[in-house]
Amino acid sequence: LMGKKSNWLSLGGGVRSASFKYHFSVNVQQVKLREGVAISPQAKFQVAWKRGDKLALTREIPADSTNLEFNESLSLVCTMYRTEGGFAAKEASFSLLQLGRDGRDKGT
Repeated sequence: LMGKKSNWLSLGGGVRSASFKYHFSVNVQQVKLREGVAISPQAKFQVAWKRGDKLALTREIPADSTNLEFNESLSLVCTMYRTEGGFAAKEASFSLLQLGRDGRDKGT
């Protein structure tokens, strides 16, 4: 992950803690499916990066093999709060979504 700090600072409501906006980017190169995973011929896949209510998605790609080539960048802007030891921890998740023929999510 690469973070880039924005040029502004704000103070939390009544709390003397500084918050910073950072722009984070990730490159999604490839996802390799486990051997033996059954893939429907109509299936498409997408990678989702979620933090809080923010979501970044790759484009949908068909599953031609067990190697899914995305070669795509995803970006999110996150507010980071300064603590004595650096910044407060933030949780994020990455999911591989399998989409059906109609583009609807069939699960992760």
